[in-house]
Amino acid sequence: MSKVCNCPHPPGGSIECEEDQLGICGVVDGRAKRACVKVANLSGLDLVNWAINEITQSIRSSRSAIKTVDIEMLNNGSYSNSAGEIVTFSLPQSIKDAVREVEENDDNEMLFS
Repeated sequence: MSKVCNCPHPPGGSIECEEDQLGICGVVDGRAKRACVKVANLSGLDLVNWAINEITQSIRSSRSAIKTVDIEMLNNGSYSNSAGEIVTFSLPQSIKDAVREVEENDDNEMLFS
């Protein structure tokens, strides 16, 4: 089984990835860049931070606090950087579960607004 990640317009398009892969499609310099990324063997906070790193191409610790804006970005399936470049993505179930785990953490040590 596979899933599709639609790319931003312009130029549009899509990428088809396996169910257990992170599908990423971004527009850089007016051209679509697509990738199906094998998910790291992590869980919880570590996995959420890994996903944010892959999507935003930023460098953050695997134990970085997750902000509300990070959760919203992951739930929306779209990220826009400071240069206005847009990245869309399709999360596999393992990352969706990790995001939910971080959101539902009783002591909220991992989540800061």
